[in-house]
Amino acid sequence: MGRNDRGFQADSSPDGPFRQAGWDQVPWADGAWPLTDQVISIRLAQADWTFAADEARESIEIYEELGDEVSAQLGRDVLAVIERTGH
Repeated sequence: MGRNDRGFQADSSPDGPFRQAGWDQVPWADGAWPLTDQVISIRLAQADWTFAADEARESIEIYEELGDEVSAQLGRDVLAVIERTGH
């Protein structure tokens, strides 16, 4: 499998197009992922927003089972934003 234009391994998994859409729109800083507190806006197809919401819901439960409350809260925050914006 090749690499995309950001140097990441090309991804043929179900979330590959979703990930690629994000990578293509992220305001990279010297080739690095943005800072954690940086606010970014990404445009996705409705199906991709649905996928993101579903993945957030599933990951929240996993993080709670692992006792990782920080990651679980991040998932809840992401899900709230997706739902609040009508996606």
